[in-house]
Amino acid sequence: MLSFTVHAADSPDTMVQNTGPKLSGYTAIEGGQIQKLRFADAGGKFVADYNRAWVGHAYLNLSISSTINEHLRVIGSMETRMWYNSVYYNPDHTDGYPIQNFNVYFPNAAGIISFGGNGRPRLTFTIGRFEYKHDDQAQNLGEYLFRTGDYPGYVITNFDLPIARLCGLKASLNFTDFLQEDLLFTTMHDIPPFYDFSITSMTKFSLGKFFSSGVGISFDNCITTVIPENSVTHDYTSNGYLSSPGDTGYYPTAGIKLLAQVMFDPKRFFKYGPFLGEKDLQVYAEAAVLGLQDYPASDKFDSTNKSNTFGYDDITKKIPIMLGIDLPTHQFLSYCIVPALLAYGLEPIENHKLAQAIGYGLPGIALGIGSWFLDKFLNTNTRLDLIALETEWYGCPYEDNYSQLMSNGLPVPLPRSVFAGFTDTSGNVNEDNWKWSLYMKKKFYKNGEIIMQVARDHLRTEMQIKRYTDFGAALVRKNAWYWMAKMKFYF
Repeated sequence: MLSFTVHAADSPDTMVQNTGPKLSGYTAIEGGQIQKLRFADAGGKFVADYNRAWVGHAYLNLSISSTINEHLRVIGSMETRMWYNSVYYNPDHTDGYPIQNFNVYFPNAAGIISFGGNGRPRLTFTIGRFEYKHDDQAQNLGEYLFRTGDYPGYVITNFDLPIARLCGLKASLNFTDFLQEDLLFTTMHDIPPFYDFSITSMTKFSLGKFFSSGVGISFDNCITTVIPENSVTHDYTSNGYLSSPGDTGYYPTAGIKLLAQVMFDPKRFFKYGPFLGEKDLQVYAEAAVLGLQDYPASDKFDSTNKSNTFGYDDITKKIPIMLGIDLPTHQFLSYCIVPALLAYGLEPIENHKLAQAIGYGLPGIALGIGSWFLDKFLNTNTRLDLIALETEWYGCPYEDNYSQLMSNGLPVPLPRSVFAGFTDTSGNVNEDNWKWSLYMKKKFYKNGEIIMQVARDHLRTEMQIKRYTDFGAALVRKNAWYWMAKMKFYF
């Protein structure tokens, strides 16, 4: 889990007059607990459910930006993160001990060249390492263009980081105030193949504040830096298939992604009182095709070949769909109804559900009424800024796992034998198809934030040295979930 880097005052696509170097940054601490965490062995096979695993991180971010002239600006940021192993289970006594770790990395290191416009450039080039977000509404799930894989299909999420960190070139063209085009040429990816090049187009359209949409296409890893016949991907027993009897093919690392997103805000059509906030009731959705080209299962024409018995030939299994809504942030809902519903839904024992809901809901009524009176008579602001509820369906037949890419450079899923206990009668992994997330945020004293999240998403564990268990999504069981809370201070 990483953290979203914020640059004070101006964004990478907005030029300002030369004011010299400007320093900004933040400090943050976050922690939480994971319920029903999946732990795997060296082959990716399930070993144990680890209940109530604690996780925690601390951050220090320093960012600097400088406007060189009216066309050129340079930004850079360095971040330090302290964290602990998120899994303590230790079947082979080689890892899993609770060790304190530190990472230092740079989320941004880029030059920004802009042309035209007064305060809003018509054409902007960003070159280097930069952060990119194509869906402004998504708070946890979604953002499928750069946080997914084609072959095999996988999805990545990180707490309070609904963005991608990319290396390469981004060209942004603002045709009008309601039409924008981004072209990206990226490389040096976080997941293999590291040095292949991808070409991506993202077009966004908006009508005021009540409607926006976007379509994107990504030619993922379309320019390879590896000679195919010399690579492990051209090994029939580990990565091959027969497209017809006697016709050999190999699963590719390159693929085509398609994306569509939309947002609609119905309250712009009527007068809304103090019960609703600025973002309340926004409805948004996102869907993507992860790998447009189909490839058959390895054993379709050769029953002895078990390199990929799932195949990539069903487009309905390659489409993640996310639907979200920004719930009303009125105190009665955020402090009473939401906690009661969470307590009811997450309680594993059926006979205890109602008691749990009442136990959390009744104190919430008092808290909601009390905070409403404080705001009304003492001019305080206890209302949350955002409550985003998101859900996702992704009917991929195999586990959300890229360990074959990381460990062997192979664009295939783990074999069916790994998923014993998690499959249906057809041998497909089906317990992890549904994901959900509830994200809440509250600003205070201008430069402070409190962020909370309860979710069943694509969370992955972390070890001191990246191992097999870190490459697969940890929340496989239907009743697996986690909560996280963060406090952040900007300067």
